[in-house]
Amino acid sequence: MAIPRFLVPEPLAAGARIALSPASSHHARRVLRLRAGDMLVLFDGKGSEYEAVFAPDPLNASRSYAKITGGGPVDREAHADITLVQAMCAQDKVDWLVEKAVELGARRIILAPAARSVVRLSEQRRERRVERWRDVAAAACGQ
Repeated sequence: MAIPRFLVPEPLAAGARIALSPASSHHARRVLRLRAGDMLVLFDGKGSEYEAVFAPDPLNASRSYAKITGGGPVDREAHADITLVQAMCAQDKVDWLVEKAVELGARRIILAPAARSVVRLSEQRRERRVERWRDVAAAACGQ
């Protein structure tokens, strides 16, 4: 089995104890069924990757930690600077598009309104969708 990877948007350093987000903690405990002492990889999305040991909180089932054992800068980025421009389409299609584009190494995804686009988003809905797409991209980074 491959070592699971988790995006952690805070500074990482060897020896640090990092609290996993509630979603990452749930994924580690319930989906992957990691146990105390299992290995995992934490990355910051800025080019650093650290090996860590999983440590579930015995008193709170929704909280988990990772103790970083080592690591540092890693070059995993695609060497091509890929920007994907896509006309706005239905949400489930955009979710799939974001996931696959990130897995293939796109650095930027631009969702543009088009003359024949049916989807029109208010400012509030657009902000919620962008947050959703960021979550989808973060999950795809772990692949």
